Amino acid sequence: GNELERIEDSAEITAALNSFLEELSATERGIFMRRYWKMEPIADIARRYGISVSKTTTMLFRLRGRLKTHLTKEGIAL
Repeated sequence: GNELERIEDSAEITAALNSFLEELSATERGIFMRRYWKMEPIADIARRYGISVSKTTTMLFRLRGRLKTHLTKEGIAL
């Protein structure tokens, strides 16, 4: 039924996210995970990586775009 489909969808999304993260550089992955997994403030992330807030914001924007493209390619509807 419906519950099984949700579990399968969840596993599919997890696999697609993991493959996306593997494509990123260590810095990109760190910034992405700190923002969207640990919910760290952008200013803290920028300070940690020694980059400006605007560069961090731009990087996150581009990473979201790349993630969207990746998920679409994996057949995950957004």
